[in-house]
Amino acid sequence: MKRRLLDILICPACLPGERPLGASVAREEDGEIVSGRLDCSTCGSRYPIEDGTAHLLPGPGGGPGGQSRYEEEAAASAYLWSHYGDVFDSPGAGDPEAGGAYRRWAGLLPERAGLAIDFGCAVGRMSWEMAARSELAVGLYRSRAFVGLARRLAREGTLDFGLSVEGTLSERRTVRLPAAWRDANVEFVVGDALAPPFPAGLFGLVASLNLLDRVPRPLRHLQEVGRVAAAKGARLVFSDPFSWSAEAADESEWLGGRDEGPYPGSGPDNVRRILERETRPPWSVSEAGALWWKIRNHRNHYELIRSEYFLATR
Repeated sequence: MKRRLLDILICPACLPGERPLGASVAREEDGEIVSGRLDCSTCGSRYPIEDGTAHLLPGPGGGPGGQSRYEEEAAASAYLWSHYGDVFDSPGAGDPEAGGAYRRWAGLLPERAGLAIDFGCAVGRMSWEMAARSELAVGLYRSRAFVGLARRLAREGTLDFGLSVEGTLSERRTVRLPAAWRDANVEFVVGDALAPPFPAGLFGLVASLNLLDRVPRPLRHLQEVGRVAAAKGARLVFSDPFSWSAEAADESEWLGGRDEGPYPGSGPDNVRRILERETRPPWSVSEAGALWWKIRNHRNHYELIRSEYFLATR
């Protein structure tokens, strides 16, 4: 964990209050905190720093539990392919089945100084794209395993993993960071998209890709996106397939996909209204569209997903 994060991290359990965290550093190497602890003197919460990663989930728990090793490896394989399939082994030698959705999402963002945040970063592709366009990009995700993979790639520049073929069979693949990314300033934090551990108005570039329909309180997520974004000059790339599910959120929390409640009808229409009319300061949507992207579960099973996106500015 980069030392400069100590200046911008706050206690997620104390939100909406902004309480700074004190650091107890156990081990540091080359300006990076490898292990230690972050403490809140207000509420008494303690957050570990392990293997260079700050774990800032409010309350107990660190992500989904109950997965077998096979299920965890299969999920990692699927997301590593989805994020990095076009840069396997070496730049220009990616899987021809992989799409370019992340490059197209990133292409909506300008290059600018300042800080960027990638909500729901998973294994980190958009975080790298944003780091190349900002002073520092922070990827935020609940899964310790996925953030650990992103962190390893940042540390070593390459990542070997088993790409699922069939059942428990896999074949080795290598993700190798393109040269343009290797010197990028990027950081990954285990945290909650409903309680991001950052003060208001911090980030000039914000991404929330394919996350909204996976969180238990979608409206709260949009509110937190608005809170941490700069009040003036911020740019947001938002996308989602709007695959509402009772497994992720109670129907009363959905922002569309039903006939009743405060947000009936179309999810994309409702989200645009929330961004432009219910968020303060409001966003202005300058572009809307849809992109197809893929997840590879094994050699013969791909998921093709269509996400609607907005580019919004303040």
